[in-house]
Amino acid sequence: MANVEATVYNGAGNAIDLQLTEDGVALPDHSLLTRAVLELDGFESLDSDVNPEYFDLTQTDKLSILLGSAGIREGRYWATLTVYSLEQPDGLVWQPDIKLKVV
Repeated sequence: MANVEATVYNGAGNAIDLQLTEDGVALPDHSLLTRAVLELDGFESLDSDVNPEYFDLTQTDKLSILLGSAGIREGRYWATLTVYSLEQPDGLVWQPDIKLKVV
């Protein structure tokens, strides 16, 4: 499975839109997600419970991540996304990892 690559533009409102799949089939309703946590290189964690402005959990067809105002240092990062729902209260690590370039 190929990695997802995305660019974060500091100070901008660009979204990283992800259509999450299970066994190759798109999730029927992304709005069932209750929480998302994005961990950058294992040292910085962005959590929708703490900073809901970085995640749009209301859309049915995708999960949008908005990191332009998160203050992430410029550089390249591997990010791991964990998503939570009522069915998965302990969270599921979404694969593949996300390769982020912050400019």
